[in-house]
Amino acid sequence: KVEVIDTNTNTVTTTLTVGDVPVSIEQDSNGAIWVLCAGRPSYAAPETSGSLVKIENDQVTSTLNFDGTTNHPSHLAIHNNTLLYNLNGKIPRSKTLS
Repeated sequence: KVEVIDTNTNTVTTTLTVGDVPVSIEQDSNGAIWVLCAGRPSYAAPETSGSLVKIENDQVTSTLNFDGTTNHPSHLAIHNNTLLYNLNGKIPRSKTLS
């Protein structure tokens, strides 16, 4: 889950459900928040695949689910309007921001 906090009152205003095991969060140049979720590993059955979640105006606006339950992304970064992340410890993958 991602909680939106009103910094004036230090209270949670919204709780958003994202994928299993959120591991990275970044804000793009348009103000959207991107949450990379690794998914549950095999030892925490049932294993689930990772996902990439976009949050705008305190709402989840899109979710990209990775194929197969053994896909566990990590290390989200934004560079030149492109989302970069590792997938299963291999070469970084990317997705152009939209």
